[in-house]
Amino acid sequence: MGNISIWRWAVEDDLDAFFARLVRADDAEVAAIAAEVAAQEAESLPSLDQIEAETEAKLRGMKLPADIMKTMLRGFKNSMQEAREEEARAATEEEEFDPMPGPNGRVGLALASSHMFYEDPYASLGYEEIEGQVNALLARYGAAISKAVGHPGQTLPEYLGLAEDALWEDAVFDILVEPGLDAVMRMWITGDLVLYLGQWHEDKELPIDLEFNRVHVALFEGVKAQVAALRHSD
Repeated sequence: MGNISIWRWAVEDDLDAFFARLVRADDAEVAAIAAEVAAQEAESLPSLDQIEAETEAKLRGMKLPADIMKTMLRGFKNSMQEAREEEARAATEEEEFDPMPGPNGRVGLALASSHMFYEDPYASLGYEEIEGQVNALLARYGAAISKAVGHPGQTLPEYLGLAEDALWEDAVFDILVEPGLDAVMRMWITGDLVLYLGQWHEDKELPIDLEFNRVHVALFEGVKAQVAALRHSD
């Protein structure tokens, strides 16, 4: 199944130029880039009409008793009506992207999102195939960022001075989770900032999401100091 892409959408065009712009961007420009990427993602989503038609066909194909089918279809139609009303409300509201950074100066944007893995063909893909596609896209993103920054960066374990397996020790993991750094796949220190690629996958059937973030280096320094103190106390 190596010809099946897991990606529902992903930033893939002219990555060198994209990340060169992103690395140089100030907070407002990052927000503008995030808005552009969000628009691309929205275009990749199926319409509500398509979702309704495909889901209803699957429900009818289940050959359930008539009374159960009637109840399920009624609930599904009500849900779709609510979704259309929400979509209509959203269309009348002007969406604004806040250029102000979050805590610790964090700004970022989504880079890719996979399909769900609860049904074929994606449910039939093996772990190694999925991991291979994720690693391949992360490698492409990482190469482009390294080119823009001028150095290859490092993994989080390398920065913390830990073995890879040590990240999953309960005490270390708790330190990483609190500031949201448990998803860091590769990081680049540039001046007083850290750029990093993150990967999120909360359940085996849910989508895999890749993202770019930028935070003040003090956040990583604080985490590194906590980990060092923890190891010293052992």
